[in-house]
Amino acid sequence: MANLCDTTYQIIGNEVSIKKLHDYLSDMAKGSVLGRISMFDIYENLGFKKDYYRRGMIYDVTKCNDNHLSIHTETAWDGCHELIKAMVATFDDGLDVAYIEVENGMCIYNVHNTDSYDFDAKYYVNAWDDEQGGCCDDYYPSLPPVIESFCEMFDYDRGDRTDEEMLKVIKDYKFEDGSYFYVNEFVFV
Repeated sequence: MANLCDTTYQIIGNEVSIKKLHDYLSDMAKGSVLGRISMFDIYENLGFKKDYYRRGMIYDVTKCNDNHLSIHTETAWDGCHELIKAMVATFDDGLDVAYIEVENGMCIYNVHNTDSYDFDAKYYVNAWDDEQGGCCDDYYPSLPPVIESFCEMFDYDRGDRTDEEMLKVIKDYKFEDGSYFYVNEFVFV
């Protein structure tokens, strides 16, 4: 597959529609390899005529509560937002769809919040410390924990530097071996 895009969709709405959508996806997962649901299979199964982007799969569906379903996908290049929204609308066009997507190779860091769901992530860090063997792929709500993570990972003393000064330090830092620390700010779409 091409560059992988990890997207988490949060579906919020009434209990009956959430149950129908969850049951549908559970049934689709039963007949699939490793419980993963092909986007193409959803497209075919629901009989869509519009040519939605559908390269990828759903690898996890979690019913958070009676009014909230979480869907995790792995797709090529970017998320299958239109297909997911069309699938959700098949069960109830009043369901809210929020998502957060990360695709490091294409520098895609998007958040789509709704009135019903608000991702608190503002930054995504992709890092590797070759010397210690430490890895970091995580979401952060603000700069201070990002900077704290950098300082811990690379044993760096922040001193009296402001957050903005530390971002410049991180950007200009001379990493050794194969180490890196990329700070990516989410775009709200």
